Parts: sequence; C-alpha cells; structure tokens
Amino acid sequence: MMKRCTCVSSKPWRILEIPRALSAPLRAFYRKLQQRMDAAYETDLMLIKKNLIDDELSGAFGCEIDHFRVLCQVEIRRSLRTDNPVFLGMITVSGLDKSRNPKQVQSVRGRIDQMLSSSLRKGDVFAWWNQTQVLILLALRKRDDLNCVGQRLHARLQEIADAERVRARLEFQPLTAEVSFLAY
Repeated sequence: MMKRCTCVSSKPWRILEIPRALSAPLRAFYRKLQQRMDAAYETDLMLIKKNLIDDELSGAFGCEIDHFRVLCQVEIRRSLRTDNPVFLGMITVSGLDKSRNPKQVQSVRGRIDQMLSSSLRKGDVFAWWNQTQVLILLALRKRDDLNCVGQRLHARLQEIADAERVRARLEFQPLTAEVSFLAY
C-alpha cells in the first residue's frame, strides 16, 4: 500500500516527508522539526509564508491565553486606526465544580470550543481563562453587529447548558471607546 505524503523542505537535498493522515498536532510537530533544520540556512519569503499560514483556517481561532493577550493588543491597535469596535466577551459556566467527573468537565469544555469555532467568524478569537470561563475577542465593523452575534451565541450556549445541566452566562464589554455593557 502506498502512503500519500507531503514533502516539506527548503533545501532540495533534504526532504522531510509528512504523511497526510496525521493529526494536526503531529503535523505541527513535523513543521517545527523542519524549521529547526532550516534555521541555519537562508530561505526565501515564500517558504516563510508557507510556514506561517495554518492549514486549519475555518471558524474562530482557539488559542492559549498568552496568545489571546497579544491578539487583543493587536486588535485594539487596529481599532484605533480603523474606528471599528472591538469587544471582549466572556462565557462563565457554573456547575462545573469538583463534584463533576473530569471527563464531564472536558465534555462541556469541548462542546463550548466546538460551538465557538463553528459559530464565530474566522477572524474571531477565543481562549479559556480558567476552568469555567472562556474569553472571546470580537472585532466588528459596527456596534449593531454585536447584538446579532450575542443572540446567536446565547441561543447555542443555552442548548449546551441545558443538555449538560450547567448554567452559562455570556457578557460583552468594549475594549475600545464604547460606553455600554451587554449581558445575556
């Protein structure tokens, strides 16, 4: 049986074959290996661009909180140039206390992650702040868009909360020069 592979190399004499059937984290690991191998050599902009662009560009971007902080700063700075509002949202899940099985907690978190990835736009970002709170970064064209996004997220979040027997609250605050506060 012949395996399909993707060849990744900036030097034709050194090729690292990456099986296409690998999971995303393992593909990322292979990319890091390749980057370390190429670090001692000059490369061109096209290869760097290929390494920078993620394969998975659908839905919102879920990340670690440290990356979220950096992206918040970038969006705030962009907002100062464009006058587009930026909002910080927070989902708080109550009922995920220590009496719950850790697998149940992971199940709720996984369902919320999936819901956010599929319900938000490609440019939106989310990260878990702690075990029960997830932050959302929304860069919008106009303030009125927040009501539409908030209502959609609230409805889908309530479906998860009802199915998992937890309570969930969604709220937004502006990160830029806005003066309102929305809670659902």
